[in-house]
Amino acid sequence: MSRSDSILLVDGDHVVRRRCRELLESAGYMVFESPGATHARMFLRTITPAAVLIESDLPDGQGAEVVRFVKRELSRGELPVVLMSASDGAPDAADLANGVLHKPFSPEQLVAAVRSACGTSLSSSQGQPRFKSCPRNQIRSGPIGT
Repeated sequence: MSRSDSILLVDGDHVVRRRCRELLESAGYMVFESPGATHARMFLRTITPAAVLIESDLPDGQGAEVVRFVKRELSRGELPVVLMSASDGAPDAADLANGVLHKPFSPEQLVAAVRSACGTSLSSSQGQPRFKSCPRNQIRSGPIGT
């Protein structure tokens, strides 16, 4: 699997991570999981995924700190980041992110946000989806992050 297929998923809630991982894997992505800011920073020092999907409030810090770390300290301004937030307002560092997913969100919204951030909704040459679509029978109904 190539770098363009990989996502770093950062969320302190293991249930949310598992559900998001299942959906993203069924959409054709390789998903690396991180339970918090410290682990995410260690991971990003050695591996560059295609995108980062990160919760704004983590058990050991703020997602915004990780976003700033990626964009400024690692000089990876081009690395797409999607922030997940349970608050109604714009999370800190939303201006540095490629998108914000407000919880609860649907499985379709999750996959669409990641594809949009990665610029992979359609292949430029064939007009076909770059990744296989998520089969409806594999998507559990109901919002994520409630």
